[in-house]
Amino acid sequence: MVGMEIDTTLVDLRDVSLDQVRRDFDVLQPAVEVLLQQVERPRFNIGSTSPPGRAD
Repeated sequence: MVGMEIDTTLVDLRDVSLDQVRRDFDVLQPAVEVLLQQVERPRFNIGSTSPPGRAD
């Protein structure tokens, strides 16, 4: 899957060190809140690529 792009709201942290994340966490806080909301209340797939009722 190298080179495949996926549309997502997640922040790309592949080139960020843990030290940078710790230092700049206030910048990442909005993205963390969105992620936690999605974890707490997952969306259901509407497409035909997965079984009915499967949660993301």
